[in-house]
Amino acid sequence: AQSIAASQGAIEAGGRSAAAPRARGGPPDIVLVVVDTLRADRVDTTVGDDAVERTPQLAALAAQGVQFTETRSTSSWTSPAHASMFTGQYAVTHGTTQEAWGLSESHTTVAELLAEAGYDTVGATANPMVARDRGFAQGFGTWLEAWTLERGGSTRDERLLTALESHLEARDPARPLFLFVNLIGVHSPYNSCGEDCGAFGPSPGEGIDENKWQAHYTGSFRHDASTTERLRGLYDAEVKHADRLVGRLLGALERRSHRDDLLVMVTSDHGENLGEHDHWDHVFSLYETTTRVPLIVRYPKWYAAGAVDAVPAQVHDLAPTALEAAGLPRPTTVQGHSLRDPQARARRPSLMEYYLPVQASKVLIRREGPEAVARLQPHQRRLRAIVVGDDKLIVGSDGRRELYDLKADPTESLDRSSGAPSRVAELEAALERVLADLARPVETRAPDELDEQDREALKSLGYLE
Repeated sequence: AQSIAASQGAIEAGGRSAAAPRARGGPPDIVLVVVDTLRADRVDTTVGDDAVERTPQLAALAAQGVQFTETRSTSSWTSPAHASMFTGQYAVTHGTTQEAWGLSESHTTVAELLAEAGYDTVGATANPMVARDRGFAQGFGTWLEAWTLERGGSTRDERLLTALESHLEARDPARPLFLFVNLIGVHSPYNSCGEDCGAFGPSPGEGIDENKWQAHYTGSFRHDASTTERLRGLYDAEVKHADRLVGRLLGALERRSHRDDLLVMVTSDHGENLGEHDHWDHVFSLYETTTRVPLIVRYPKWYAAGAVDAVPAQVHDLAPTALEAAGLPRPTTVQGHSLRDPQARARRPSLMEYYLPVQASKVLIRREGPEAVARLQPHQRRLRAIVVGDDKLIVGSDGRRELYDLKADPTESLDRSSGAPSRVAELEAALERVLADLARPVETRAPDELDEQDREALKSLGYLE
């Protein structure tokens, strides 16, 4: 494993030479990197003498900036989480959910606001759920989709970065840049590990490489201890490779931007179940394994190197943070708060939502036939979760409730709901108040008809049969 110092050198040095960076001063370049499906507990950022195993590049970035250690998504699935990042809203407001996958054009996105302010807005996505056809390209002057690029021997993420690097080299550096990048390599199937395959034991091709979530939930496949260990090792190798690609991207950016004029935010849209609570993938649940995400920010004008912020944050806080850096006001429609406002973040609870799993259920029923309906019945429900202090309540539309003390029980192994009915009632009332404040009629957008490239890309990730 690389040391922190070596990783910092990789971030600073990069690869190819480039033209002179943009002149200093003026609004900063703003970069949002989403490492899709990355669990917070798989990001190693402890600075010390020991080698950082999985994520040396992110460790180096944290050493240069600030790590937000209590960050959650607004959901456990790609579409609602990205919609929250782009609009600064919770899912109950923006309406992009498991029931309606697209982002309505009725919303004003952070990319649109930055474009109006003169930013060169560039989006690059490797996840077909974050596609132009679903409304996510709103406000982006340039939009790259990995599955439309020429195929080669590299992974989808590597093809995307190659195209993005060429674009960055050719763009006018005089304009401030807003760049969004989604990297999909950590997603199942766990075979996108590149030169990091085998770093944590098994290599792809020596056994199953996908999490088999469809077969798991329909009862046709059970993960034994060895299979679980194998898949966790493959997942960690993908994390290590994604970390390497983040370092590559940051190197390319720093050849074009002065570090003091570059705001970098690296996070994830959701985590991944790896057998915990008898769950796999990121469906049917709102446990910490899927809702806790990493968040590392580097912007020397705001944050001292090596800072830690333990005040709860959520991914919808990224939009107002970007707007503040650009010198733009926070619109009244934005529900998140700037990461520079810990008091506002401390006053609110954390809210996560998972709507009726229409997409996942369709995949499973088409795969297994009508007999799968009965097996899926326990999962046919909406879920909402609220965190207040150390207490987390998960509320199902079927009446089931789960209460956890995250400080004493961070793995959520002991449901305290039956022994603490008054606390359940208190938290549920708080949840209802939050939802009443946030909810408003929204125009939702169903998924558009898919072209063949989109369909094949979604099938490769298990989203379609």
